[in-house]
Amino acid sequence: MPLIIYDNSSNEVWNSDTVSGGVVATIKSYPAANTDVLGFPSYAGRSAVIINLLTYNAGDPNTIIDYSLGYPRVTVGTASADRKFAVVVY
Repeated sequence: MPLIIYDNSSNEVWNSDTVSGGVVATIKSYPAANTDVLGFPSYAGRSAVIINLLTYNAGDPNTIIDYSLGYPRVTVGTASADRKFAVVVY
């Protein structure tokens, strides 16, 4: 049975079917102007996805996952609105 979490406006925020088999590596929140690079060397050889936790924010979160170092690395650029997301690693 899937676990689905909704916010106060009945928007789906979390769905266990989406992250099935994965672990949450981090949950981050950034103001629109902030940037960052998140590395996950403990998860070398794994895949990752970004799950937006602000479903009311329709703007582009400007987050990119790359594996050029052999592990998931998330680059967070500036965006038009605040962001809150989870990085899930499989």
